[in-house]
Amino acid sequence: MKTILSLMLALIVSGGITNAAPVMKLKVVENGRSEYVIATAGSQIPAEITASKELQAYIAKSTGVTLPIIKESELQARTPAIVVGQTSIARSAGIIPKGSEQWVIKAIGNKLLLTGGRPRGTLYAVYHFLEVSLGIRWWTIWDESVPKRDFITLTDINRSGEPKFSYREIFDCLIPWPKEFYARNRVNGEFSGIPVEYGGTVTYGLPAHVHTFNRYFPPEEYFAAHPEWYALSKAKRDLAKRLDKSIR
Repeated sequence: MKTILSLMLALIVSGGITNAAPVMKLKVVENGRSEYVIATAGSQIPAEITASKELQAYIAKSTGVTLPIIKESELQARTPAIVVGQTSIARSAGIIPKGSEQWVIKAIGNKLLLTGGRPRGTLYAVYHFLEVSLGIRWWTIWDESVPKRDFITLTDINRSGEPKFSYREIFDCLIPWPKEFYARNRVNGEFSGIPVEYGGTVTYGLPAHVHTFNRYFPPEEYFAAHPEWYALSKAKRDLAKRLDKSIR
């Protein structure tokens, strides 16, 4: 009986191995050459245009190969491509990212799809791909690591995610240095000053982001009826001080 069961198990396992679908390998760059193009959606927002340019630039830095950027409408079905953004190819595959920052990386046939929500999701898909698949790192605004390689071979990629914190900030006292570093490291806070071309920023507490209480509840309107709404200063609530602070 044990012998029969062992034979049956062996047949099942061997049958599973024999019938397994072959894993598709995407040879994006091979021996310093490539047949791939970067295909973009017909309608793009500024951050998605940046995403395709960043992808092109860093693949070129790593391999010396510059992949042409074309519109999705120009892409032939048999042409291998990295498809960037909210394209019809992604939608037809059922890939419709949610929110503003969810990203998706998925290989389908000879296409690699990098897409995400708007405005930052597609940009984050590209940065995740460059980090994980090419080993690129952005350490500071001055320093980066871009490994040199003759090959980019990808196997069975299917990843997705989004940042765990909705608001991510580095306060640099509004120094006007290049902001690409912040975007590449997924910062999105108001004080980072990231331009819309790199996804822009998240803001709250309009119209002034912070220090806004007196704008919502002007003391000249509400102090007399609700002095308890306003902070104590040396055990007193002083309307003159509240008005002075609201002016500043």
